[in-house]
Amino acid sequence: PFLGLRGNPSSVLVTALIMARAYLFACQGGEDAHVVPLGKKAQFSMRGSPRQTYLRARSMVDGVECNPRQSSGVLVSAVWGDGLVVQAPGQDIEPGDIVDFLPYALLT
Repeated sequence: PFLGLRGNPSSVLVTALIMARAYLFACQGGEDAHVVPLGKKAQFSMRGSPRQTYLRARSMVDGVECNPRQSSGVLVSAVWGDGLVVQAPGQDIEPGDIVDFLPYALLT
């Protein structure tokens, strides 16, 4: 099998963590690669888009903050953070909302 990851750096990172990880886990005989997200309080606002988005973010004591640089060509936001916030299609996020947070530690 060949697994190709195309796109900008942040897009490749997210695809590898979400899709390629699950595929490789299954190839090794794993039964369930699903990671249960943590509910965290948003300390940021973000307008929704028509597609599901994975925002580079980091966990804090009082919630999760999102890096303001979310362009798919910007990889520094992934190093700055320690996980991904899952933003459903069309979902606007406001401070205080509970969001799904996937720590990198659970995606390894």
